Amino acid sequence: MIWNPDAETMAPQSRRALQLARLRDTVDRAATHVPFFRAALATAGVGAGSVRPLEDLARLPFTRKDHRREQYPWGLFAVPRY
Repeated sequence: MIWNPDAETMAPQSRRALQLARLRDTVDRAATHVPFFRAALATAGVGAGSVRPLEDLARLPFTRKDHRREQYPWGLFAVPRY
């Protein structure tokens, strides 16, 4: 059964373009709103504009358990708490 015909039958090239646009938006949002990710992305030399092909995904920094502990409880939020 097809739930979303437009998305599920999209041409591979169109799908990759959509994925890349969404990845850039995500990187930009993290760098703009979360100081921790801003620093981590800068250290890795990654910005929304520098993400070209999807293979650049490998350049993105990982978030480890100790990062979550250091930023607990609100340090990784990208939206206001209230």
